Amino acid sequence: METGCKYLGILQNMQNKQKEEKRKVTTTCRKKLRQILKSRLNAKNNIQAINTYAMPVITYTTGITDWNKKEIQDLDRMTRKTMNMYGGLHPRADIHRLYLPRKEGGRGLREVAATVRFQCAGLQEYISKAKEKDPPTEAV
Repeated sequence: METGCKYLGILQNMQNKQKEEKRKVTTTCRKKLRQILKSRLNAKNNIQAINTYAMPVITYTTGITDWNKKEIQDLDRMTRKTMNMYGGLHPRADIHRLYLPRKEGGRGLREVAATVRFQCAGLQEYISKAKEKDPPTEAV
């Protein structure tokens, strides 16, 4: 089995190793979620810790790894399920309220799908601005 090398933290060979990388990111995110939820923080700090400690694991690989819609929904479901297991979310709690900002009466958790869309839009904007200044970027 060829192992490949890491470039910017992403496992690669002659091509990106998508499946291995997705599995690694999912397990790392689950591990960090459990760490946060075991710490018994209050609700506000719990959500804030998830947003700043667990979600960046997923957003870092967004532009390089192709996440399909089902995988992103599964990550969101895994987050809610883990929160439910550790008492961070009631089983019958409103899911939409979980993702609303705290100022609007929600809990303030970042949705994985929205985070991925935001990250992809940022990359597109960066590349479109860079290709105006740099001819090799235009070829990409």
